[in-house]
Amino acid sequence: MQKISLSLRDRDVERLRDRVETDRCTSKSEAMRQLLDEYDETVEELGSLRTKYEDMREEYESRLDDKDKELERKEAQLDELRRQLQARGSVEDKVDELVEKKKSDRRGGLMARVWRLIFGG
Repeated sequence: MQKISLSLRDRDVERLRDRVETDRCTSKSEAMRQLLDEYDETVEELGSLRTKYEDMREEYESRLDDKDKELERKEAQLDELRRQLQARGSVEDKVDELVEKKKSDRRGGLMARVWRLIFGG
């Protein structure tokens, strides 16, 4: 250990005294060493938390990308289902038109037969 002298603010000196008075340490020098050790631990924890944050952010972004891709797939499926439904609607319309045409043809044919029978055509 080396002995150094420091200039501290009154409130910092008071914090060192409080540590000594609350039996957390035996001297102001030890209190200062504790504070420096706590600072180092805090810096280490901050680094660890930053790493954890980055890992979580990357995982979140990855999940978000996956969800975006899933949404695109679902939208494509929905578009395909809409297209199929529209195609079925067109087929149903055509079937209805054919049925009406067939009925109309039958009525027309029936009317022609009745006309021939009545007027002898």
